Amino acid sequence: MRARYAAAIAFVLCATAFPAFAGPTYQMVGGICTDGSTDANGQLLCDPNSVFATVEMADGYVPGTFFADDPSDPQSVAFFTFYDGFQPYGYVATGFPIDCCGSNLGVLGGPPDGDFLQFHWLDGPNFYAFGGTWFFSTPTGGDPYFSSGTYDHWEGPRTSVAEPPSLALVGVALTTLVFVLCRRLRVRMRA
Repeated sequence: MRARYAAAIAFVLCATAFPAFAGPTYQMVGGICTDGSTDANGQLLCDPNSVFATVEMADGYVPGTFFADDPSDPQSVAFFTFYDGFQPYGYVATGFPIDCCGSNLGVLGGPPDGDFLQFHWLDGPNFYAFGGTWFFSTPTGGDPYFSSGTYDHWEGPRTSVAEPPSLALVGVALTTLVFVLCRRLRVRMRA
């Protein structure tokens, strides 16, 4: 009876240990901030050398193909991250869309000179990257915060793999199964 429970537990742990296939992930490489909102002294608020953007596409996205989504069909982009070194306004990490009202379009994973990405959220952040230049803006309650600059190219695709905690669950499941089966075998040998 215990072996059945152990087998069931091992099955559940192994079945949940691996994430569903995630779509390709792309990263903006060589991002530099050259213009944007400034402080009272005229200094850029963004960090000139700490700009990055990452986009995880949804399952089934074919690299190099055009995508254009709207609130009724937000299926191409799964997650977007942008950071230009300025907190709190120069950072976005979100699924898509925010609140219902946005769109995205682009091509990623094609020829490097043809990759581009555009996000537009109604009353929210906006991001554009094309031809080696990028632009970001977001509302702040006062004047909008913005930053812009250059980048080298989009790198990817990378696909997700099982995370270390997931692999640990597999180990726990198999160890539990072996422990219970060995104990059951010892009990039978004594009888």
